[in-house]
Amino acid sequence: MKHSANRLGSSMAALLNEGARVVEVSLDKIRRNEKQPRTRFDNKEIEALAASIKKHGVLQPIVLKPEEGVGGALYQVVAGERRLRAASKAGLAVIPAVVREVQERDKLEIALVENLQRVDLVVTDRARAYKRLVEEFGLTQQQVAEAVGKGRASIANTIRILELPAKAIEAIEQGIISEGHGRAILAAKGSGEREKALEKVVRLKLSVRDTEKLTAQTDVARSSPVNSGQAEKTGQPTREDDDAIRMLTEALGTKVEILRRVVGGRLMLHFYGEDDLQDLVDILTRKK
Repeated sequence: MKHSANRLGSSMAALLNEGARVVEVSLDKIRRNEKQPRTRFDNKEIEALAASIKKHGVLQPIVLKPEEGVGGALYQVVAGERRLRAASKAGLAVIPAVVREVQERDKLEIALVENLQRVDLVVTDRARAYKRLVEEFGLTQQQVAEAVGKGRASIANTIRILELPAKAIEAIEQGIISEGHGRAILAAKGSGEREKALEKVVRLKLSVRDTEKLTAQTDVARSSPVNSGQAEKTGQPTREDDDAIRMLTEALGTKVEILRRVVGGRLMLHFYGEDDLQDLVDILTRKK
């Protein structure tokens, strides 16, 4: 897979290169980006950044694009929404900025990359941003993957989070359940089963592992032992298993399971279509 010093990283670097001129811009002349990938901002995080700005000032300029007096504003934020909010909270009247002409697609891409490079977006925000890049701007999932330094399967599986019922998406955004819970709930068949799974996960405060077991009960292919009419004897999962699952999930961009027997066990990789399967084959055979 190509490293993250790609077209988007290059675009961001070009905006903030040594030749860029930093100017002071009045906050009341700046319009926020309504297509900002991040839809939720942590108030405590903004307050902490505001306190830092009061003490040290804004250490990195934000990036703005000129506008023609839309709503009285003269500029729109391309990158630096958090700094703008914190500067406002800190009582600043002006903020350092680099002003550049930026195409609509590049504006979303740069805002997305900037957010990912700093504080992780909620998975649903990432999913919506990826989906917009594909549907509105015509990028392929592979192009999005290269842009943000991820595998194509990771992009596809992140977008798939939006297939969850609205209540599950809201629960993730409110921190009631985790991204891992959401991926496990997706394994249930159909919206009705997923809503039932969500209700049980929240009511019983199930772990991700227990949620996976819950949804596996409705999937005959997953709950039946391979080539055997008898239940498989399993050993206890270890802490090392959790670390291995986390690293493999990040590297492969798909759900990973380790099923231990008394001696040895099975490693299970999930895929959701032929493209996902081919991605796994390519990664595991070092073709990417």
